[in-house]
Amino acid sequence: MAVLNASACDQAEVVPAQPASAAASDAAQVPCSTPEDCVHLGSPDACVVATCDVTSDLCIVLPVPDGTACASSEQTCGAPGVCAGGRCVGEPIDQDACDDGNPCTVDVCAPGAGCSSFAIPDGSACDDERACTSSDACIAGACQGVQADPDCVEPACGDGVCGPGEVAEDCPEDCVSGSSGLCGDGECSEEETAESCFEDCGRGEPVCGDGLCEGAESFFCPQDCQ
Repeated sequence: MAVLNASACDQAEVVPAQPASAAASDAAQVPCSTPEDCVHLGSPDACVVATCDVTSDLCIVLPVPDGTACASSEQTCGAPGVCAGGRCVGEPIDQDACDDGNPCTVDVCAPGAGCSSFAIPDGSACDDERACTSSDACIAGACQGVQADPDCVEPACGDGVCGPGEVAEDCPEDCVSGSSGLCGDGECSEEETAESCFEDCGRGEPVCGDGLCEGAESFFCPQDCQ
């Protein structure tokens, strides 16, 4: 399948809608007594409206004037649009709205058709954002890694450890705000102590008998430095 040229999405081309006379003929056999009886014949993007012709008691369908604002939709790839020839077109199309967040796809917008995603070649490097996998690569449009250690456990919010991929904003119960909670990050977080992470929470003067062999204790504190 060929990848669409993204440059074609800089400006949506106007695709003429069904002529008003033809659209009206489709509704010509729908009887009505109030405008509400014909509402279902209008388009979801509001570029075509339907109402009741009181003289014939039949529904009529007409396009709204060109340039009328219309809501964003798949047809405009998420960008606000304007009506043209009875259809909602983007002006211009928002390319970022097509991003599906998948590193293994290329996302493009086709004018009048909406967003499409295409898988990039298998074997392309990616990151599956999992701590226990390595050699991540794209396979059939999905990022997959290899877990070499069967005992490795992925970090989970609430396990008491601020693991890779966790931050204070998303997981405050594991990660103290302003600190990653990881030993060696230069900050002594609430879950760290001098015993568990001397690098971040080191004491001042060494204390003989505390079980830690620190500084010059090797010369005078055999109970800590055996």
